[in-house]
Amino acid sequence: MAKIFADYYAAGNIPEDVINALYDISPIDRPFSGRIAHIGSDSGVKEFLDHVLGVPNKDNAAIDGADLTNDSTSEATRYKQQMQLTERGISLGDQASNSDSFGNVAKFETQLEKRVNESYRDQEAAALSRNASVVGTSGVAAKQAGFFAQVKTNNTAANGGFGAGGSPGGWNSGTGVFDAPTQSTATRALSENNILSVMESINSNGGNPDAMTMIPQL
Repeated sequence: MAKIFADYYAAGNIPEDVINALYDISPIDRPFSGRIAHIGSDSGVKEFLDHVLGVPNKDNAAIDGADLTNDSTSEATRYKQQMQLTERGISLGDQASNSDSFGNVAKFETQLEKRVNESYRDQEAAALSRNASVVGTSGVAAKQAGFFAQVKTNNTAANGGFGAGGSPGGWNSGTGVFDAPTQSTATRALSENNILSVMESINSNGGNPDAMTMIPQL
């Protein structure tokens, strides 16, 4: 009997071998938004007050019984943070969702889990952005101010740290939104002096930092 050898690559009767699992290697941890305090909101705008004490005066000495001359009464500054909605859609056909799929990738539950994780990543990205806040209307989506749009004092900008063309953002009382900072056209390497300078500024302004996060490149 003659032997007939079938070419493996040309044969059409070799079954496929696919691992019946779905591996997710995308990071979904939220080192920033998962660490900060969370406060609920009953409205599309969350308002809060900021009150700063006066500068300490070592010569603040008063005469007993004399009229008051040093009135340091001050008002608080009122800020507004817009509530930003995120959306991630799921579109599955009846045939796809009711058919067997490797790793159940075409199942609604699997897709829902992935879209929720994507929303978490969107929230972290928005929180750590330089985005200015946007007031929502019927035709414009509201947008929250990113963390770096709200930082105005505790940064190295006090020593010209933003570099050429750079400037902090912060609250704009005229427009009622947080302005985005202007990114410098210059670049500089991270240094210990810069870190210590910011930590000193935070402490002088009443902060007590207990963590430091950086981008993956650093």
